[in-house]
Parts: sequence; C-alpha cells; structure tokens
Amino acid sequence: MNIISAKELKDKIKHGIKVTVVNVLDEEYYKDCHIKGSINVPLSQLKTIANDWDKSREIVLYCASSTCKASKTGFNVLIELGFKKVAAYEEGMKEWKEKGYNCVGPCEKDYLN
Repeated sequence: MNIISAKELKDKIKHGIKVTVVNVLDEEYYKDCHIKGSINVPLSQLKTIANDWDKSREIVLYCASSTCKASKTGFNVLIELGFKKVAAYEEGMKEWKEKGYNCVGPCEKDYLN
C-alpha cells in the first residue's frame, strides 16, 4: 500500500499538484472537520462513485486517525477498480489538525482530541 505523510500531502496541495483528496468517513464527520479542498465519499459509497472516475487520476484517501482503517480499505477498493495512482494518508484528520494544517469545520468530534 502506498502511504503518504501529512507533509507530502500538504506540499502537493500547496503546489497545486492535481490530486483528488477523498475523506472516506461518513458525512457527519466530514462536515465537522476535513482537509480544505477534499471531497467526501463515504467508504460505503466509494466503489459505486469511484467507478465513474478517470482511472489515471491521482487519489489520496484519508479518514479519522491511525486507528481508523477506512482509508486502507478504500485504498484496496480503488486498486481493485483499476486505479494506479492511489495513496492513503493513514494518520488522518486527527494528525492533520494537530499539525495546525488548514481544516474546514468546527472540528469538535471526540476523535480529534
């Protein structure tokens, strides 16, 4: 599995590298706190929605934290669909917020503390 760090992801976003950043948590968690510019595709819907995407696009999946396995599961779903440029940001929203990186939302869910 291809793992990306917070700094690597932040640099891609900062430098305008075309990457689709996908939060695979349920919508309530996405609305509470997400990486600026990311989209929300809950894990339960990923296979259906991603099936229509360009398989050559670069995608980074993230979820809540290192204890959350949704990004890893999502990574496997996309690989099975034939995507080649997929990475998982395994430390997730918890680390992103702790580092003081740009977040959208009130960021009040318990897992962030």
